[in-house]
Amino acid sequence: MGSLHNYLSIADLEHAARRRLPACVRGYICGGTEDGLSLAESRNHFHRLGFAPRGLRNVAQRSAAVTLWGQRYALPLGFAPTGFSAIVLRDCDAALARVAREEQLPFIISGASTVALERLQEENANRCWYQAYIPGDMQRIRPLLQRLKQAEIPVLVITIDTCVAANRENLQRLRFTVPFQFSTKLLLDGLMHPRWTCQVFLHTVLTEGIPRFANLAHSIGPAITEDPPHGFRGGRDQLDWDCISQIRELWGGKLVLKGVMHPDDARLAVAHGADAIIVSTHGGRQLVS
Repeated sequence: MGSLHNYLSIADLEHAARRRLPACVRGYICGGTEDGLSLAESRNHFHRLGFAPRGLRNVAQRSAAVTLWGQRYALPLGFAPTGFSAIVLRDCDAALARVAREEQLPFIISGASTVALERLQEENANRCWYQAYIPGDMQRIRPLLQRLKQAEIPVLVITIDTCVAANRENLQRLRFTVPFQFSTKLLLDGLMHPRWTCQVFLHTVLTEGIPRFANLAHSIGPAITEDPPHGFRGGRDQLDWDCISQIRELWGGKLVLKGVMHPDDARLAVAHGADAIIVSTHGGRQLVS
């Protein structure tokens, strides 16, 4: 961590990470679906945004802090849910939760994370949001909601753009799969990146074993090399607005829908009791938009 002063921007950090990570891990983190058109278009939209600052204003007392649902944050920015982050850094989810607490930023636990949400709540002083990949099956949803209530999760974020598996051609070329499966190509790739192999892969496996699907459902799931019960995406193609209405009746905390890309869906979200929406293309990694 002491060497971070050598990196002056996010681009510097990304450049360093690309050198350190094996091609399969790099492809999972940085790639988009199909030809990457949605990912490129999303980046272009951000590049077109700009500010028109006004001068000669007294800004001696300045702050970017915001208050949302009674919680004050240092910036109107936060940590989006990131699945399988254990392949980047040992115990990565917990490290992100600690940093979010220290810097007073929102932190959303990914349903595909590998550190139990109860521990992440402790690391983040009981302020974590939780993002769910859920099926259209209330029999499976109710136990998960009960777990979230017991952990005192204040905000439930439901991702709505993963009804089917994305066509991630770059991952097929790299032989990267979810659940994670070993192959000769992946092993050779790891040997070509010894720092990652020693500091992430071996350190994790030798101290904690293979990471597990910790937060997909109401209980800790199997290792990320195995299919969870009902499959990783089983039943998501049945999730609909009726399910959202039932969840709203059962869930007393804040409800957010993530992956909203159409104005009509934004209106439906309000009509079905959502407290907020996250306009998102899933980083160009899910449904092409």
